[in-house]
Amino acid sequence: MAPVLTLTMEMMVNLKHFLLGAGALILQPSDAATSQSVATAPAAQASIEVRKVRKLHYAWANIPLSYQLSIRVPKPFSTANLSASIQCQGIAMTGGYTLQTRNAPAGLIVVGGKVVGKDNNRQDGGFLEVRGASVALRRAKGPRPAPANGVDQIHSQPILIYDGVIDGHFKGGRANRIAIGQYADASLFMVMALNADRNGMSAATLGQFAQDVLDGAPKKVTWLLNFDGGPSAFLYGRNGGTVAPTAGMITSYLCAEPRNG
Repeated sequence: MAPVLTLTMEMMVNLKHFLLGAGALILQPSDAATSQSVATAPAAQASIEVRKVRKLHYAWANIPLSYQLSIRVPKPFSTANLSASIQCQGIAMTGGYTLQTRNAPAGLIVVGGKVVGKDNNRQDGGFLEVRGASVALRRAKGPRPAPANGVDQIHSQPILIYDGVIDGHFKGGRANRIAIGQYADASLFMVMALNADRNGMSAATLGQFAQDVLDGAPKKVTWLLNFDGGPSAFLYGRNGGTVAPTAGMITSYLCAEPRNG
């Protein structure tokens, strides 16, 4: 496993100043939030860390098992207005792809038994399925079964890691990357690659992203599903900072927050 660096406060401030010039916002609530891992945070509070794996910066949020994931489909908004648009009491990240011509979701999304994103019948990628506190990843290839009662789902692509290994070969091209994954202990994490040397953009190929996550993860990774990167990539922390290098349009997002009760 390659060494993973959690940035010191001085390094964090330097990175913040650089990215603010490129339209990004990175906030940390205290020195403790930059030096303390999420796994040891009091009361299992999720927060966003910035780490360095090889030459790239990674914004990383480990999600406690006491949190619950949900899929949100709001009115379209820009990542420039995250604080006014995100309704999440924990950590949120970019959701599925967007039809730029209509500012609408570009893939199947089912929330509360209602189809709110039209199926594009893509056979690559997978469905993130949420049933209460349970989260699973199902491949999109093959017939589309009807969503089960009580299961919300969202399609995205590609699957980067499956059963603990990189899932095939991916097309080239560098961009900001954003994904959600699951560790072997069933806890979730959200991770974003950004390049502080290129105005926050042109970060990683999909293959590099997948390999860096495997090498930089604090625990064994079971699966990793890519979501809409590039200018739409963001991580939003209600109490732990926000990373949004550029302004992109959002039509869905994922929210991980403490379960009620």
